[in-house]
Amino acid sequence: MAEADGEVVGAVVGIISEQTKEDLLELIPYKRGLVLELVVKHGYRRRGIGTLLMEEMEAYFRQKGCRVSNLEVFSPNKNAYRLYSKIGYGERSTWMTKSL
Repeated sequence: MAEADGEVVGAVVGIISEQTKEDLLELIPYKRGLVLELVVKHGYRRRGIGTLLMEEMEAYFRQKGCRVSNLEVFSPNKNAYRLYSKIGYGERSTWMTKSL
């Protein structure tokens, strides 16, 4: 959580994912962190709060033995994409959708 003037202005939520037995058939065992949500109140964006929250989440993941951190970003959210790219996240796959 991030606070300013006694008000919550941001939060990050993540989980630590263990590999299943099926995963282990294909991959080298590792523990990964998954960032589920990063939110910064509109008037407080572009002040480094998101970066600080992500740094804290990554530190937590490291402390718990995670070797990687993953997240998903909504393609139209260019600001979030720029932030994640700036702090070292890179594309691994693209999930596409089509309305029917």
